[in-house]
Amino acid sequence: MKPPEEENHLRYLSYVLMGATLVAVVYLLNYQYYTLQFPMISFFNSDGLYLPDLSQDLLNNGFVEIFSWNFSRAPGLVELLFFLPINYFFESFKSISIFFTFKIIITFILMYRLYCFKYSRNTSAIYSSISIMLLGTILLHDVSSPHFMVLIPAHHYFDFLFTLISGVFVLCYKNMKQSNLIWFFFVCLIAGINDQLYYLHFVIPALLYVCLQTFLYRKNLKKNIILGVVIILASCLAYYFSKLILDPQIHTTKVSFAFGLTQVIEDFSFLFRQIRITMNSVTLLAVVCFYSYCFYSIIIRNNDRSWAILLLLSLFVTLTVLMLSPSSVMNIRYFLPYLYIPVLFIFYMIPEFKSKRFEWFLTIILVAIIALNLISLRPKAFVSEYYPAAVECVDDFAEDEGVYSFITDYWKSRRFTFLSKNKISAIHFNKNFKQRNIVTNRNRIEPSFSAVLVYGSKNRSKRATKLNASDVEKVLGPPLKMKTCGELDIMLYPKNSIKFHKKSRGLLYDFNN
Repeated sequence: MKPPEEENHLRYLSYVLMGATLVAVVYLLNYQYYTLQFPMISFFNSDGLYLPDLSQDLLNNGFVEIFSWNFSRAPGLVELLFFLPINYFFESFKSISIFFTFKIIITFILMYRLYCFKYSRNTSAIYSSISIMLLGTILLHDVSSPHFMVLIPAHHYFDFLFTLISGVFVLCYKNMKQSNLIWFFFVCLIAGINDQLYYLHFVIPALLYVCLQTFLYRKNLKKNIILGVVIILASCLAYYFSKLILDPQIHTTKVSFAFGLTQVIEDFSFLFRQIRITMNSVTLLAVVCFYSYCFYSIIIRNNDRSWAILLLLSLFVTLTVLMLSPSSVMNIRYFLPYLYIPVLFIFYMIPEFKSKRFEWFLTIILVAIIALNLISLRPKAFVSEYYPAAVECVDDFAEDEGVYSFITDYWKSRRFTFLSKNKISAIHFNKNFKQRNIVTNRNRIEPSFSAVLVYGSKNRSKRATKLNASDVEKVLGPPLKMKTCGELDIMLYPKNSIKFHKKSRGLLYDFNN
């Protein structure tokens, strides 16, 4: 047994190691962000700007505006609670970087605590430091990876954190006090309201796990029943509250299940195609090895296999529900927890080594990874704002023509409204020229429009929801004037000739105005 002085000395060294690693990761990520070496469109597209847009709306127009928003199944209200105070003191460009820094710190602390369940503090410090550095390396050098969504303000990341915390509670519940159930109840309640993916990622798998422990292994019968009741009560209450805040269109959509072999093949092909395109071979190999270890630990009846059972149950439930639901898509963003975990907890496959030499070996590897990332940075000037040429071009057009209200599709609306210096208003409509209300303030509408912002002939995107010039001309006819701004075209029509009809949430055209 080590003397207390040596134990304290090692603990301080572990904290120094963790602190230095965290500083390095945060610096590297912020350097790439403030020198615009990240693909900034990832941060400033309509999905990525949801949280900053909601925050700005509440700060500028009052918190009562939150009742005018039509939320999706992932309203992200917990993220909003953290982002709002940041956005109050800092403008949005800086707020985004502060918020992803906050998420990295929270992830690092949680990861260290989870490693401590299996390893000593010193080993946990080294394993968690290397793991967060590996994540940072992926974010720096593989921007197409789904792991990059860690940095985006709203992409189900807090669902992953809630799922992780809830999973730990279920696995450790038999050794916990009954009073902790109250905290667990509120975690389940808040997580269910915040993002309904939580039901797939945790609630259903946890109930299956509890049933498995109760009826198959006959373990902790009373405690498991209480735990299951708490999960069900919290989830039902969360679903009830969700109905009060979500877009009414969501609740009128019927949830159906169907099984078709052709559809299943197409779904899995689509998912694997996304994985192949977005993940590099090294990361993919790590993910495959991690899940192979999960299966192996269950087959050999490893004493430490409970977490692997719960994780595989969660993956199975998510795959099954999305596969059987015709209205769902096998989008990779629904599987993010199953991609984050193998990277952040890759060392769960390795037993604890008491050897000092092994600890020093891992520390040297960590220092080498940090050094290589620092060396690979490309010198570039820091910027304090993001103002792309296309937005500047539209701003110039608006000032020259005196037109500040634009019709556009979802993928351009929030980006141009948010980044404009001339306070243009780009309202999104679908191809039938009906207003799209989901994930937006339904009161944010202009009485009339004079211009349409579309993708021009240079843009090769085949996304069905994108508005093109040909779509507009079929309805409105040829414009009075057109201006090209990069891959975008601005189509100018007679002043205020396109009116918004509140009852139909569509547009009326009066070219004699």
